[in-house]
Amino acid sequence: MAIKIETSGLGEHALLLRFRGISLEEAHHRLMRLHRHLTLKPFTGFVDSVPAYDSIAIIYDITKLPSLQETFANQVRSQIEKYLTDPMDTKDEGVTHIIPVKYGGIHGPDLETVAKENDISVEELIRLHTESIYPVYMIGFSGGFPYLGFTHEKLFTKRKTIPMQRVKAGSVALAGNQTGIYPFEGPGAWKIIGHTSYPIFDVHKDDPANIKPGDQIKFVCE
Repeated sequence: MAIKIETSGLGEHALLLRFRGISLEEAHHRLMRLHRHLTLKPFTGFVDSVPAYDSIAIIYDITKLPSLQETFANQVRSQIEKYLTDPMDTKDEGVTHIIPVKYGGIHGPDLETVAKENDISVEELIRLHTESIYPVYMIGFSGGFPYLGFTHEKLFTKRKTIPMQRVKAGSVALAGNQTGIYPFEGPGAWKIIGHTSYPIFDVHKDDPANIKPGDQIKFVCE
């Protein structure tokens, strides 16, 4: 199937771009290269880009776009099409974070439940969770929360029916075929299997998110 690029408007100042006809992994790879290229060599009027799984939002300032003879969205589409056809000399991968985790007990109250639900031992659950290197697909839900995919099929986990009101900051969790880390204390329905002291988000830094889309995460048992 040929690669198809879809665009749709997100109001007057943003455009959503999606890749179709390729795997999610390949789409995300292409989107991240575009994201880095736009950051290094922005077009006139570019403000920011926000990558996700198979889409990227391009945010722009209409007052800085040069032409008044075509729509702002079409101007941005033309710029993006040019970027996609030109070689992009950017790195393919971000930073790999090695994240120590204390599994089970008070650190991971749902660890045994998840193991029983998947008919595996606690030891196998930890082994499967730590043997993969997870790409960071997007940041969302709360500031700095990394959505990591995808887990081994034996780790597929249903969300809690009733969300917890207070999930501890640093909690490592599972939901569906994904894993993630809660950067702040707050509500959540993912099942908690461990805890890390690794800094996820630092409000005192100019760039507070330590983990970004395009990075990778390797969990290790502490």
